[in-house]
This record gives sequence, C-alpha cells and structure tokens, in this order.
Amino acid sequence: MKGFPTKVILSIVASIALLAGGCTGSTKTGQDSALSPNPSLEGREVEVYSQTLDLNEIVDMETMKLRIINVSLVRNTDPSEDAPLGKIALGIEIGNTSEIDQILYPEDWEMTIDSGEITKPDLTLTSSLGGTYPPARVQQGFITFPVNEKEITTVKELSLKIPYKINEEGAPGTKEFTISLDELKS
Repeated sequence: MKGFPTKVILSIVASIALLAGGCTGSTKTGQDSALSPNPSLEGREVEVYSQTLDLNEIVDMETMKLRIINVSLVRNTDPSEDAPLGKIALGIEIGNTSEIDQILYPEDWEMTIDSGEITKPDLTLTSSLGGTYPPARVQQGFITFPVNEKEITTVKELSLKIPYKINEEGAPGTKEFTISLDELKS
C-alpha cells in the first residue's frame, strides 16, 4: 500500500495532461466541429479536431508483445509559435511473455508519417512505460508524438520503429510496424 498514493497521483497528472492537450476519445469533424481562437494566427480561427481510431493490433517483439489499442489524432490549438501542428497518441499495452527480464524504453521509439517527417515521443504527454519488465509484467499507457510539418487531418499512414533489448546482456532488436489510417477510417 506504500506505493499506492504515488501511482494515483501519477495517473491523475497523466489524465490532466491528456485532457489539457486535447487528446479526448471523441471525434469532431465537419459540421460538429467547434472553432477555437488561436492568437498566433493573427485573428484566424483554428477548427478543433480530435479523432480516435480503434486498432487493437498485436506487435510481436520475440520475448515481448505490444498491443496498440488505438490511435488518436489531435489538431493543436496552442498559440505558441514553437507548438506542433498536431499530436498522434497511441494507446498501448506492453507485456513481457518470456521467463527473463526485458528492457523497453518507448521514449526511444521513432514515428515516421507519410510526409517523411520523423518524430520522437513528447515525454511530457507520455505515460511512464520505460524500463525493465520482469516476466509476466503487463503495463498500459499512452505515447504521444508531435507532428510539426503536416496538418494532422491529412496524415494517412504512420510507421513505428521500436527498439528493444532482451535483458542487460542481450542483443538489441528493432521492430518496425506500419499503420494505415485510411484503412482504420473505412
């Protein structure tokens, strides 16, 4: 029971961060969209856009399994000039299926979108999922990637490069996985 308050506090902070970043489970497009002022765009308004697509895909990484539960696309309405155009968040579940400790750090992942932009996770909007996974450990969370060069509504495909390592002495591996957003939308 000693670690319980810390976990509760971290869960609350993560939930607030997702809500503040606009990463909701709703879909707002077309006529249902709200307009939100964005001062950095000199009086123009930015249409709020948030869409979550169910995926439920298992990625087998030899001694670990990663389940990508869903993909969320969020247009950024942050007025800062250095703010990304949008964010892509992946709801994930990571499990160690082996008999020995495994090492995985989602902060080392790379995402490439169809425009060729390569991005690393935004650790301020990502669950703490990295570290050593003892046998049979399963953990759920989310990992968020900023999109800086392309309007979030036009992203059609994303590819993940997931580095992992089998315990401290093991050889590193990399798993690559592609998600077609067009197929999920249909």
